[in-house]
Amino acid sequence: MNEQSSTVDETLVTQPAAEAQRPDAPEVVPGELIIKYREGMAQQSAQLAGLSLSAVRALSGGETLVRVSGGGLGAQSILSAQATLDAVERLREQAGDAIEYVQPNYIYRALAVPNDPYYSLQWHYPAMNLPAAWDITTGANSPVVAVIDTGQLNHPDLAGRFVAGYDFISNTSTAGDGNGRDSDPTDVGDAAVCNGQQQPNSWHGTHVAGTIGAATNNGVGVAGVNWNARIQHARVLGKCGGSTADIIDAIRWTSGMTVSGVPANATPAKVINMSLGGYLGSSCAASDPATQAAINDAVARGVTVVVAAGNSNDNAGLYTPASCNNTVTVAATETRNYRAPYSNYGSAIDVAAPGGDTSADRNGDGYADGVLSTLRDASGTAYNYAFYQGTSMATPHVAGVVSLMYAVRPGITPAQVLSTLQSTAKPLSSTQCAQGCGSGLVDAYAAVNAAKNGGTTSPQPVSDDTAQGAITLTKAASKSGSVSSSDTQDWYKFTATGGSVTVRLATGSDADLYLYDSNALTQLGASERGGSQTESISRTLTAGKTYYAAVVRYSGSPNYTVSVSGAAQ
Repeated sequence: MNEQSSTVDETLVTQPAAEAQRPDAPEVVPGELIIKYREGMAQQSAQLAGLSLSAVRALSGGETLVRVSGGGLGAQSILSAQATLDAVERLREQAGDAIEYVQPNYIYRALAVPNDPYYSLQWHYPAMNLPAAWDITTGANSPVVAVIDTGQLNHPDLAGRFVAGYDFISNTSTAGDGNGRDSDPTDVGDAAVCNGQQQPNSWHGTHVAGTIGAATNNGVGVAGVNWNARIQHARVLGKCGGSTADIIDAIRWTSGMTVSGVPANATPAKVINMSLGGYLGSSCAASDPATQAAINDAVARGVTVVVAAGNSNDNAGLYTPASCNNTVTVAATETRNYRAPYSNYGSAIDVAAPGGDTSADRNGDGYADGVLSTLRDASGTAYNYAFYQGTSMATPHVAGVVSLMYAVRPGITPAQVLSTLQSTAKPLSSTQCAQGCGSGLVDAYAAVNAAKNGGTTSPQPVSDDTAQGAITLTKAASKSGSVSSSDTQDWYKFTATGGSVTVRLATGSDADLYLYDSNALTQLGASERGGSQTESISRTLTAGKTYYAAVVRYSGSPNYTVSVSGAAQ
């Protein structure tokens, strides 16, 4: 079996330095105290302290919530946190036995923003609305996530995250560990001369694993998408890549299927991350049916397979597994939510996620705009953290979110996972992505919340949220619809008869109109006038071809009417 090189094009940069910051003082509700009086002593306690205390309400533990006034604490001063703390101290010192205890009415906030010192440099998490998802779940009871990649390293920030994996590299010269397949998935490094170029050790699987589930809120290093992730490494990539045969067996084994000569997997995964791929020049179904069959079998067992689009600034439909059916194929974005310059694109893309761009520092933090995660230095002597870029980095963001979706809805199916990711994604404008980024940028909160509260127990049908489910539009009749925050776009298709065609959109609030070619890939025109103005696109189109129009919500929940006129059926 010929080996395929992995489409990895990430860049290592200097390890960042950052320190966790402690707040200067507790947050309190200004002017409010919680007091537990001793029996019959309420008035005396207030008088002793020289304060006027008005009861707001009784609390369930026998305490009283009170508001402070008087006693030198004027209307302005009780608005300050410090004056409130001073009032607490005055009561403690002067009320004596009249009170059992007194304290401020503290303000507590969701602890979903982790205390990992490098978290502030992980711009890629807020970009996909991940902190809000952590307020729903941080991954308790989530399933195993398999990382089919270069293997496992015992990075300190991944301690306790691993379940037993396997080394599937059958070629001993490629493996670099002196043997073939075995139960030790350790990444021994992949430095080699490949296609005439010296490649350093990438420690690629460790970077991917850190994004999925680095130990989080532990005051060390970086945060992971899933705070409670269980990660299973299947080593398939060694020197200069890995082979289809090894990758297929890894897909089957991590999914819980039997692989000849390999012990049964005691902890099968429900999510597979494959940040790898190769150029085949045609679709997966046409050129690599063996990989397609393995993916189909995994999905049939309820496993969601998340794959990288590839880093060649090319049509993802020419790469595998990016073009395989039954996958979640992920393009990469950078800090502005633009498609990253290297990211593959096209109709094979399902969603996009942050992959970074290490050629820039657009957010001005002094570091390259890559994805920060766990790594080892090039020599293999020390563990560190580094910024990489690539669709390889975008993919584990999605795999981690998918594992959170399983945590809140264990019975969710792969079809429902994909449908939910697509229907909740944030659409990208034609400026941000002109060549196909699927349904847009993954919104972690919206996806996890929808998985928890919505959906059905059966796979969702293809809807008009995608080009595949586009509604037929004719010049004989207009179509009406609505796009809201949970249903952000509607697709239509029509057939041209040759000559100038106009597509028009009348809305009740702000929606935009886009015209695409017969592959629903190349944008032919856009109308983004804003407000409730009528959007209109006129183009000369080829007779007999089908073209696509997309109505995309910008704000509000626009009701609209879309029509086509001119040289169209």
